[in-house]
Amino acid sequence: MSLIDDLNKKSYYDYMILFLITLIVSANVYLNILSFYNPKSFGNALVFLIIDPVFLVLLDIAYKKLILRKTIVLPKTAIISGLFVAGIMDPTAPVYVHLIAGAIAILSKHLIRNKMRNIFNPAGFGITLTGLVFTYLLKMPVAGSWWLATTLLAIPFGLYISYRLQKLPMSIAFLVVYSLTAVLVRNFPLAQVLEPSFLSGYFFFSCFMLLEPRTSTYSFKPMVIFGVLVAILSGVMPLFVPTIEYTLVGLLLMNLFTDVLEKKFPDQ
Repeated sequence: MSLIDDLNKKSYYDYMILFLITLIVSANVYLNILSFYNPKSFGNALVFLIIDPVFLVLLDIAYKKLILRKTIVLPKTAIISGLFVAGIMDPTAPVYVHLIAGAIAILSKHLIRNKMRNIFNPAGFGITLTGLVFTYLLKMPVAGSWWLATTLLAIPFGLYISYRLQKLPMSIAFLVVYSLTAVLVRNFPLAQVLEPSFLSGYFFFSCFMLLEPRTSTYSFKPMVIFGVLVAILSGVMPLFVPTIEYTLVGLLLMNLFTDVLEKKFPDQ
């Protein structure tokens, strides 16, 4: 079997896991070399790379075995959610904050759903709800740092994931509209929007988080509309509530309308 044949046989989940691990490790090394992170952050990030996915896998298996009575198989989606939690949340946050976000992600996948699928992006829901509870109720600021998206590797990796899922229209729609919103509504200088750190961060969001297969639209028109509306919500919300994870909140709000968009704007 040739290398190309072997690569073609790998699933979206395999590539997602490989790319996320690569992004976490490379970003961690990059930030440490530039001395943006202290030694504690460097060590914590590598620890969370192991702890978060393992915890989510064990929790997902336990729920499926004890509650759903299903046969145990390795849940790749739980690994992916764990890698998102590890790479997006602040590596200096306490371990229990990461574990709470992960637990919420897994439980939301199983409990907040319609007949066919879960409603919300699991990792996005876990990270957002954890941040809101700790920041506003417990007065302990917890926010996503999105540090895994600090290298430009997020751009080619993200584009490949989006292409593989056939969701480039959604990713492109978000990137274009979000950039325009940043310049026209939030008065960002164009040079800032084109900075590598800006581009890598929003390529990561648009090509990894935005297009989660089970919670986002899949037809052409709904994909474009979904991407545009998430971009508008994400671009406008900081004007009113600047401390929330506005891109994730925008995504979660639109997750509620995935089925509506598919029914309202079917491809001919």
